[in-house]
Amino acid sequence: MSTSPSHQGTVVHTERLRGLRFLALLLLLIALYRVADWQILRHDEIQQKLRQANGETFEQSRKTRGMILDRNGLVLAMDVWGYQVSASPDRMGDEAQRRKAAEQLAILLQKPTAVLWDKLADPTKKFMVLDYQASFAAGNAIRERHIAGVALDPQPLRHYPAGAMAAQTIGFVNLANRGYGVEQAFQPDLNGTSEDCRASAAGPAGPVNLGVRAFQPTPNACDLVLTLDWAIQDVAERELTAALEHTKAPSGTVIVIEPSTGKILAMASLPAFDLNKFYETKDTLFSNPAISSDYEPGSVVKIMTMAAGLDSGLFAPSSTMWDSGEIIVGGVKIHNWDNKGHGKASMTDCLALSLNVCAAYLSTSLGPQKFYDYATRFGFAQLTGVDIANEIAGQMRFPDQPTWHISDLGTNSFGQGMTATPLQVAMMASAIANGGILMKPFIVEAVINQGHTKVTEPKAVRRVVTSETARQLAAMLADAIEKESIPAIIPTARVAGKTGTASIVNPVTHSYDTQATIASFVGWAPYDDPKFVILVKLDKPQTTEFGSLAAAPVFREIAKKLMVLLDANATVIASR
Repeated sequence: MSTSPSHQGTVVHTERLRGLRFLALLLLLIALYRVADWQILRHDEIQQKLRQANGETFEQSRKTRGMILDRNGLVLAMDVWGYQVSASPDRMGDEAQRRKAAEQLAILLQKPTAVLWDKLADPTKKFMVLDYQASFAAGNAIRERHIAGVALDPQPLRHYPAGAMAAQTIGFVNLANRGYGVEQAFQPDLNGTSEDCRASAAGPAGPVNLGVRAFQPTPNACDLVLTLDWAIQDVAERELTAALEHTKAPSGTVIVIEPSTGKILAMASLPAFDLNKFYETKDTLFSNPAISSDYEPGSVVKIMTMAAGLDSGLFAPSSTMWDSGEIIVGGVKIHNWDNKGHGKASMTDCLALSLNVCAAYLSTSLGPQKFYDYATRFGFAQLTGVDIANEIAGQMRFPDQPTWHISDLGTNSFGQGMTATPLQVAMMASAIANGGILMKPFIVEAVINQGHTKVTEPKAVRRVVTSETARQLAAMLADAIEKESIPAIIPTARVAGKTGTASIVNPVTHSYDTQATIASFVGWAPYDDPKFVILVKLDKPQTTEFGSLAAAPVFREIAKKLMVLLDANATVIASR
């Protein structure tokens, strides 16, 4: 069978196309091999040769560090490429040329000319690092100027897209491998040096989905997904900022906990700093006040004291006591905050009126052994074990210690003569909100190794009181707030909680400062089916000294918004 000339032409054309495609594919494979050879297989060798050619002796570039994301997939920390900028003054010409180079580099690197000239002044120096973390744009601008003796080494630089958001909680690691927050606590995982996060532990994987977002796992390192929710964190920080402006308090902390799991949904402290410029910040701001600073918590501890009284069986919600306005414990007179007696008071009155005399009556009725057993159960003077670097335990004297005095039994009942971290106080309240079970707080939801996910399971530390005690106390706290019209009430749910107005010890005189307090409020909503626990702590507010007036309104504003946000999240999850 013969074929027409046109058909023969078509066959030839098809064969040519196949040949061209094959050739193009071959060239592509060769090009990919060259790229892989230069950028992957021989990267270290080539970089070393380039450094030797330039007379450079510094260590090889570090590997890309793992990402940190919020629970919805928003990137909170990531590596971006930039440059380490170095110079060889012995190859930069005479003094005039070196001074001109210092002036140009000062503009491009945004550094003082004098600082750079100090590094370039000595013409015998062979190698000086001018900037360890120059941006990609700055490095390229330097490259275009062809400044003699200046070398650029590509480096992964840590970048924080949200800037100052959750700064002390996320933290950072400096060039000396010292740092703060999650970055420090999970340094081996993020660097890919831990047992679970080595490159050989798992093969490459595709994108990982987090809600409506997806991200590509970091090669040779682990990525972290936090329990933090950027929307909740943003609400906490905005309301805390407004509170500091309104009360003229110099600093403050807000923590949001999911009581049923111990997940930290938000952890905000102000003042904060831009993580991208931590090296320009005073190191006094680096520490996380939520876990690394303790204070006398004040009347919020009456939650624990009342829980102990109810759980021991010595008291019931219907129990009453006579408040004369004064009680003597160990020779020390204890007064109510208003220096008044309130006569016959119910246990709910004790909470609503925040009576110190009532709290001391409960603790002395319990006795030292029972009272401090409950304090230990609730986690005071112990690390919570949260997975953030630099947590401290707080302080409480116990009867078996020589420094303890019987008067401590009275003052500790309302949060005086002891210290706690904000997180410890939040977890105390969370135990009641969670039906009497204390959970271990955590902030890393999952560790992702090349797409293989290891999820953190919630962990119960212990049962601190019975579920019935927790139920009764939650109802009493809700009644107390409504009885006193404390401005923590929200329109969509009943709130349970307690105010705190704590004295501050002067570190010089070791006496209480009569001019300043720490105002706080800790509570949850709905009181009988809690979606969150919020702690608000304001340091030295100027417009009012009381937690009920300074901190409770902050709780209200955050709680109103969280009821909407968390209901929306629940709807999205249910629809998946």
